[in-house]
Amino acid sequence: MTLTNQQARAAAADGSVAVVAGAGSGKTHMLVARFLHHLDAHGLTPLQIVAVTFTEKAAVELRARVRRAVQLARPDDFDTLAELDAAQISTIHALCARILRDHPEAAGILPGARILDEQQTQLWLAGQYGQALASLPERVFQRIPYSRMSHLLGALLADPIAAERAFQVSSEHWATWAAQAQTRAVRKLTGSVAWQNTLDVLRAFTGADHDRIESARREAIQHATALPGDPTSHAAGLLDVKLTGGSAKNWPDGGLSEVKDAVKTLRKLTEDALKEGLTLTLGPSDTWLEAALPDLREAFELVRAFLAERKRREGLLDYADLEVYALHALRDPDVRAHYARRWRAFLLDEFQDTNPIQDEILRLLRGDARTTIVGDEKQSIYGFRRADVRLFRLVRQDIAEGGGEEVQLDLSFRTHRALVEQSNAIFAPLLGDLHAPLQAAREAAHAPGSCVEAYLVQADATSTQLRRAEGTFIARRIQELLGGGFLIQGEDGPRPVRRGDIAVLSRTWGPLEGYGAALNAAGIPVVQAGGGSLLETRQALDALGLLTAVALHDPLAIIGTLRSPFCAVSDRTLQELHLAREDRSWLDVLDLSEDPAVQRARQLLRTLQSERRALSLSRLLQLADRLTGYTAVLANLWNAERRLADWRGTLDFIRSLERGEEDVFPVVRRLGELVSADLHVPRPVLEAGDAVTLLTMHGAKGLEWPVVIVADLGWTPPSSSNGVLFSPEYGVACREGAEEAEPPVVFAVMNASRAEREDAEARRLLYVALTRARDHLILTASGNSSHSLLALLEPGLGSAGVSITPVIPEEGDLGLASLGRLPTPAAPREVLIHREEAKIKSGL
Repeated sequence: MTLTNQQARAAAADGSVAVVAGAGSGKTHMLVARFLHHLDAHGLTPLQIVAVTFTEKAAVELRARVRRAVQLARPDDFDTLAELDAAQISTIHALCARILRDHPEAAGILPGARILDEQQTQLWLAGQYGQALASLPERVFQRIPYSRMSHLLGALLADPIAAERAFQVSSEHWATWAAQAQTRAVRKLTGSVAWQNTLDVLRAFTGADHDRIESARREAIQHATALPGDPTSHAAGLLDVKLTGGSAKNWPDGGLSEVKDAVKTLRKLTEDALKEGLTLTLGPSDTWLEAALPDLREAFELVRAFLAERKRREGLLDYADLEVYALHALRDPDVRAHYARRWRAFLLDEFQDTNPIQDEILRLLRGDARTTIVGDEKQSIYGFRRADVRLFRLVRQDIAEGGGEEVQLDLSFRTHRALVEQSNAIFAPLLGDLHAPLQAAREAAHAPGSCVEAYLVQADATSTQLRRAEGTFIARRIQELLGGGFLIQGEDGPRPVRRGDIAVLSRTWGPLEGYGAALNAAGIPVVQAGGGSLLETRQALDALGLLTAVALHDPLAIIGTLRSPFCAVSDRTLQELHLAREDRSWLDVLDLSEDPAVQRARQLLRTLQSERRALSLSRLLQLADRLTGYTAVLANLWNAERRLADWRGTLDFIRSLERGEEDVFPVVRRLGELVSADLHVPRPVLEAGDAVTLLTMHGAKGLEWPVVIVADLGWTPPSSSNGVLFSPEYGVACREGAEEAEPPVVFAVMNASRAEREDAEARRLLYVALTRARDHLILTASGNSSHSLLALLEPGLGSAGVSITPVIPEEGDLGLASLGRLPTPAAPREVLIHREEAKIKSGL
């Protein structure tokens, strides 16, 4: 195998090694070489090596690449090739499942349990969770109402071991944490350059004694100077400084506007510091929390035990159970000794995305075996899955202290030199101490110049209108690239860019629908590769609405079905039906209309109702499609491939729920419950082909394209959490009620810590998104928030010499007409209200 010096050093390390692998640096290639080194130099067999990957897809790829390498290096070694098929190359959850199969008694489970994947777990919980809550004693709802208790317990049960440990933290530390938070906030505020510079401005100017702004200036200086001694009163005093009045003639040496701006800056800095605990003290909310925590803990333990018993009876395990029981098994010295004899080397990929329980499992499992960890702190973006980037640092430190090596892979095989250099300049201020410059293995395919573009759509318009205009701009920029002979590096040399070479990425799925519509209006084919939840798609909602109308005669579902592509009844006709309805049901009123679309809709509903006892739900939907040409309508809409895939996925999902049920009623009700519970069902994955790919930043991890457009950089994160926060360090905390109320001390402390972690993760997510580009990078945003993702990038863009070009939309770019779609006529008010309440959307 051909390796760089860095890859060869990592692959041939005699002992344990920590590999910090930058984006596109060939870490999988190195892991294959490391696996072969264990076979050749250390005399191990594949059955003595464990490789842990983040996804099943990565495990399959690693096994296949190791097999090819062994075939080349040892073409006649059939035993090794045979053992590769049985080697433990898998995800962490597959590894945990192996431990439970080997040692069910030590784990405390019955042999032969069936493992539920994430979707199956959600389906199972949707059917059991309500029963678990209903079994709770009434006393636990005394301070936390039922609906809120349901939400809080759901979050706690997602990480049961961490929650269990968090409940053991005493409230006796709260006062100390409040004082510490206050001290940190005071030091950060008063020691900041912005605070000191602003005070210097206030001291540099003086107005007449009788001028109101002069009084405000003195008052502000007084409160700012005295704030460290009494943060609560002087922070309030600063925020109360009035800036009314004042006259320029009372400031003969100037400074009136400067002083006003400086006071405003002090107030803004103080407001920011309040969010970090500047005036944090124990209060009524802490008294409430202290009283409520025993109820929450009891409810957690009872629901957890209820669900565990149900799973035990049914012989089921979810992914969280795999981790819990594997950890339990590995606490047995005999189990650890068994694996110490069997497994002699570990290859742990994507270690930056490991959570604390997984780290504990791997520590117990690997013991003193040779360990190779591969990761990149800059690409740790799964905090919402409880990944803790600090664990990568700790294991790197352990390896170094144990005499192992650390190797940096910083040569990018993905991105050309010019883009790497500009990216390095962007990432230095974005990532701070985390930044590690990349080197490039190739040159650019196009003429010298900036490889990064940045645009900001600005107008006096709503955020929705601005996002539409951003989509229209993206479409025009792609047209320019496609029509202007822009060159990228192909397999056989430079070639013009094609549609399939381009990806549009955003922080969330929401904006991609609008961007896709804009590209479609411009004649550019797109594909939403996957992501989001199937049950939130229009096709799934159309299907649920039709089935609910047929099975339950629900008026809201009937309205949604009439407006959907199944029937395509206009809003004007719906309004006429509404006015004529009086006390009649919606089904009866359909007989009054002579409109052909209404008559076809009535016949459709009658036919399906007559067949509902003979056909399953999925067959009813197929019949509806044949009678109405529903999929033919989808095939003629933009993004047809995506819509048709979602329709097929919806049918498959409904089939999985039927289980031979003869009556459609329970299945329809169950479908409605799953939608209401926000069950996440993955959408079918599509290949892009010759179309522009639309994908989230998270979904793009591990992928690459010649041209990447990172859009919706005007996105701003939510300011705080209104749910439950918990950690083994600080305990468990939640608010009593509205977000505006003063939070408990421990909640404020953990929320500030959460905000810091999420800010750091947002920066790392930008690193991941920007490093998906091989040849060219385009950044777009709309709006002008100082807390947006674009604001995080601005210092780096300045360092890289990239100007943010303002885009002023044309008048039509802010409306639906610019996307090639006409506004829908207004529906009757009752219909609109019903549609919102029922979460039923039209398919157009």
